[in-house]
Amino acid sequence: MSHRYSRAEKGKGLASTSTCVREEPIRFPEIDHSVLIEANKLTLIGRVLNPDMTKPKAVLAFLPTLWPTAGQISGKVQVEINALLPLVTRRSIQFSSGEDIWIEFEYESLHKHCFLCMRLDHEEQECGSAN
Repeated sequence: MSHRYSRAEKGKGLASTSTCVREEPIRFPEIDHSVLIEANKLTLIGRVLNPDMTKPKAVLAFLPTLWPTAGQISGKVQVEINALLPLVTRRSIQFSSGEDIWIEFEYESLHKHCFLCMRLDHEEQECGSAN
């Protein structure tokens, strides 16, 4: 039989005692993208989800108004999380140039968790940190 965690190990029934400690930023290595940029400079990836209602030509005409993406880039990442710790909502990324930026995590299909302390082991109604 595998090891079962006790209530104390899970942190159940305990108010969060964590202080706001800044974690080390995620460091991005130096990568030369010039070859990729040149090879894909005219590439546009996308999909019209309902071509009966939205005509692809209309979408293509509208997209150039959205191309300036400075500060608006989004992407999807699949990560592993420790369900015994609160969810991380923001993290700093440091580029090789020394520039730091903050990214925000948005968790999809995460139905039951506490929105107050961001833990997965209880819901908002049972949160000990709400007092």
